[in-house]
Amino acid sequence: MNFILYDGRWREHLLPFTYTRPIGEIRVGITTIREKWELLLKTRVSFLTQEYLQQKYPLVVNDNNIVIES
Repeated sequence: MNFILYDGRWREHLLPFTYTRPIGEIRVGITTIREKWELLLKTRVSFLTQEYLQQKYPLVVNDNNIVIES
């Protein structure tokens, strides 16, 4: 199972933080949203974000994908 964190409708509300990173890379407390999901799911996750950020945060696509609005 492959999990993908997707920048949904809240991206625009989180500017300027989301100019340089996906929502999942924003810190909430001591960990990022991505780290919280990885602890819960016990696996790595990837990002579906803006095109200009996608090179730094590569998207991994497998046969079975679950997309989570981060």
